[in-house]
Amino acid sequence: RCQVAHNLGVTGVVIITTSHLSCHTWPGRHYLSFDCYSCNNFDHEAVISEVKRRFSPGRIISSVVRRELPAPKISCAVFGKGRGC
Repeated sequence: RCQVAHNLGVTGVVIITTSHLSCHTWPGRHYLSFDCYSCNNFDHEAVISEVKRRFSPGRIISSVVRRELPAPKISCAVFGKGRGC
């Protein structure tokens, strides 16, 4: 059973031709999940730095997935727990 009242938050998605950004927040849990996907290579460390700058998380758990078929792709997921979410 889903307790919606305990799972309030905001989700935002930006879709670009071959890429997307998504952000899911759970303010009551001080939790943010951010995903950045692109068919083009990009600087994932710059993305993580920007997430740190804008949300000031207490900690970050990040994952980078390199996808090689049919062309090199990078997907970067950042999960943070801290103030400002």
